[in-house]
Amino acid sequence: MYFNPNYSNPTTALEVVSFILGWSYFLAWSVSAYPQIILNYTRKSVVGLSIDFAYLSTLGFFFYSLYNLGFYFFDSIKAQYYAANHSPVLIMLNDVFFSLHALITCLVVIYQCCIYTRSPSQNLSKPALAFIYGSISIAALAFIFAPLYKALIISSYFKLILTITKYIPQVYTNYTRKSTEGWSVHNVLLDFTGGIFSISQLAVDSIIAGNILLMFDNPGKMFLSLISIAFDLVFIVQHYVLYRFPVDYSFVNPPRRNSNDPITSSSMV
Repeated sequence: MYFNPNYSNPTTALEVVSFILGWSYFLAWSVSAYPQIILNYTRKSVVGLSIDFAYLSTLGFFFYSLYNLGFYFFDSIKAQYYAANHSPVLIMLNDVFFSLHALITCLVVIYQCCIYTRSPSQNLSKPALAFIYGSISIAALAFIFAPLYKALIISSYFKLILTITKYIPQVYTNYTRKSTEGWSVHNVLLDFTGGIFSISQLAVDSIIAGNILLMFDNPGKMFLSLISIAFDLVFIVQHYVLYRFPVDYSFVNPPRRNSNDPITSSSMV
């Protein structure tokens, strides 16, 4: 017997709060992807956006989607985890929708990186490429040799690692350019809001389940929220304080790359 909360029809006050927080974070985080997509489209350029960030984000949400789909839809996986840990994994339907939607929007950004103008230095770096190949290989081995629930947990940890590493190239890009131009601040503000809602829902769900420490049984969601909030604060400081009066890049008009051009290179982003 395992605990599987499902608040599609909330009955208690806390369940109503969890329901509202869950879909609020889904809305905020889902909408947060669009300002960057719209900005890229209107500029017909991805100058200012880290290519490493785009690719690492995509892989991270691929792993997170696997994790949420597995623990939400497959009772056998939930039962295996409960038998091993005597506690549930708190996955909600909004978690599933969010991760899948985020994966799709990340793929859209990848497509934009291939067809829109990039500066000569905007390429997928060798460290990022090595990390992508390495994480996929290790995850594949986990799904082959480890119990399925453990493989999904490993996927969630890769999502956490990717969340940490993906923001660093964008922070560095803003730092070297002394500008956040090309990087949507609306994306950051919505992402920050979604992070607050997400970790709040997890806390409420843990209280409902009778143990606040259950928050740690969903590390993918908890640390994803905390890491996102931390880096969002860095971006907010960069945009509104450090680079409030950015260097003028309007004179830069790099040649548009053909969609068939390779996006990988030995140069760092």
